[in-house]
Amino acid sequence: MVATERLGGQGVTMIEMLIVITIMVMVLPIAFHQFGVVQERQKLDAFVGLLEDTLNFAQMTAIAEERYVNVQFNNANHLVYVLLGGQPIKQLPIEKDIRFEKGTHALSVSFTPHGTVQGQAGTLFIQSPHYAYKLVILLGQGRFYVEPVT
Repeated sequence: MVATERLGGQGVTMIEMLIVITIMVMVLPIAFHQFGVVQERQKLDAFVGLLEDTLNFAQMTAIAEERYVNVQFNNANHLVYVLLGGQPIKQLPIEKDIRFEKGTHALSVSFTPHGTVQGQAGTLFIQSPHYAYKLVILLGQGRFYVEPVT
């Protein structure tokens, strides 16, 4: 009685408080779920950037060393290997929830001493539980690009 008199009779009832708490309990899990999906997208975006850097490194190494450089995508060990003469010269860790899937290209890319891609053009897929990218390898001057799968 005294509390409502001090507030001018504008107190909050127990039912109103329960309604507000119920709404909060229903909305918070949705927000936390969306946060996880956004975090997954950021992780995949960061990995794709590092992958592009690694492929550029492999191509430039092939040109500088005037030797073949092979890039292998190993889902079992969660690593991308850059090999020069069969010896690993760089490794890129793959997050556990990111996988490479074979499209029209094998799970490896080989750069010639001129920086071109040896073999065939094709596509590899980089997948996480909710998002996917495709790595498109072009013949000719050793070009490649990565884009989201829609």
